[in-house]
Amino acid sequence: SGTRIVPRSEVKTISGHTFEGFGSSHDDFPYAYMTAACAVGLGEAEMNEFFVRLEKSLGDYCTKRDKEMKKKMKMKEVDVENSSNQFEELKV
Repeated sequence: SGTRIVPRSEVKTISGHTFEGFGSSHDDFPYAYMTAACAVGLGEAEMNEFFVRLEKSLGDYCTKRDKEMKKKMKMKEVDVENSSNQFEELKV
C-alpha cells in the first residue's frame, strides 16, 4: 500500500483551485515517477506480493509505452510519405 504514480505535469482542479504538478512536491518536476511506502513490520509474504504487483505494473507500463511509440513512428512514416508525394507533385 502507499504506492502511486505521479505523472509529469498533472493538473487537477479541486473546489475551484488548480494544482499544477498534482501529487508531486514540485510543480515543474521534469519526470514522472512512482513512489511506494511500507510500514515497519512488513512481512515476507507482503513484500513478495508487492514485487509481484510491481513487476506486473512495470510490464503494463512497458507494453503501453511501446504501443504509443509504434503509433508515433507510424505517424512519422505517414508524414514522410505525404511530404514525398507533395514533393513529387511539385516536380511534375
